[in-house]
Amino acid sequence: VAACPRKAIYKREEDGIVVIDQDRCRGYRYCLKACPYKKIYWNPVQKKSQKCIFCYPRIEKKQGNFCVTQCAGRIRWVGYAEDTASNVYKLVDKWRVGLVLHPEFGTQPNMFYIPPLSPPTFSTAGGPVNNDRRIPVSELARMFGDNASQTQAQREARILEIFNILETERAKVKAGGTSELVDILVSVSETDRVQL
Repeated sequence: VAACPRKAIYKREEDGIVVIDQDRCRGYRYCLKACPYKKIYWNPVQKKSQKCIFCYPRIEKKQGNFCVTQCAGRIRWVGYAEDTASNVYKLVDKWRVGLVLHPEFGTQPNMFYIPPLSPPTFSTAGGPVNNDRRIPVSELARMFGDNASQTQAQREARILEIFNILETERAKVKAGGTSELVDILVSVSETDRVQL
């Protein structure tokens, strides 16, 4: 936001969506270098910087953005983390399985991610190798965390805590029980994934 000399980039107060005002943008491209997530791109036809706008016109109409509504894997949710009835709140604050991407950047992002469980690595003989995950926890900890003050070791411990929560809840369901967390994670209904 601060990199743009034209102040064309801003974070919307009502929902935290970051947008680039196309009328103000003059294509200086300072934002491309400054974006810590590398999500701003240069449109050579319009000669302007652009990025995902999180379908904010749809959000304003209480509809889900297209990433959520069209996701074949149903792995995205949209809602306000402060709304205690929303599944986003439940994932982030109640079950505590949501982390932010690169909290050390200090951008105070409004998006949360559940670190991916990955199957163990297998040997050439076909058996698991020391229960090592294909995506090393140390790699996930470099990307995800709760806040900027966490050390790498604290992030790794937090990810392992999330894996424990997810695996425990999954085991409950496998044994014939129920789990609110699993129900949220496998929600089929769009109304369960879009709560605005």
